[in-house]
Amino acid sequence: TIVLAVMMSGTTAACISQSMMIAALPTIMHEYSVSASLGQLLTTSYIFTLGLISAMTAYLVHRVDSKKLFIAAMVCFVAGCAAALVAPNYPLLLASRLLQAGGAGIALSVYPKSEYGRAMGLVGLIIGFAPALGPTVSGFLIDFWGWRSVFVILGAVSAVVVVLSFFVLSDVVKREGSRERFDV
Repeated sequence: TIVLAVMMSGTTAACISQSMMIAALPTIMHEYSVSASLGQLLTTSYIFTLGLISAMTAYLVHRVDSKKLFIAAMVCFVAGCAAALVAPNYPLLLASRLLQAGGAGIALSVYPKSEYGRAMGLVGLIIGFAPALGPTVSGFLIDFWGWRSVFVILGAVSAVVVVLSFFVLSDVVKREGSRERFDV
């Protein structure tokens, strides 16, 4: 239960991050003087990268210890949050979002087989509620502390998940000697 709670916390941060930028877009577009179509890239490129990385996870899970993979994914997500927090221009903010998505795509896919049913049910709830909660939570944060506060909160939650992961997670995927091939 503790392992699942830690992993679900990371998954929640990754999922809610997809939609949290929606409320921040007008402010970001104004601050960086970018058009709506460029501003929207912060959300669409995140989702696109998330999908690409998620597709690679089956290959990675058979090559890398799942604990290390999950921690690396969450560190990548935290690094993306930190980079977004200090991004001095739009291209670096966009690159930060892609770094976040790279971590989120892996974090969403690493669960022990014995927990698949339960995890998929919880992930389904998270994925279902994230689009509704993300803009609401980020709108509140933006109104009180500015758009960068979204990255502070996501980064802080994810950093706690990384620390807890060192102590509570173990390798959950059995590698059966077959070398998976990544089909580009």
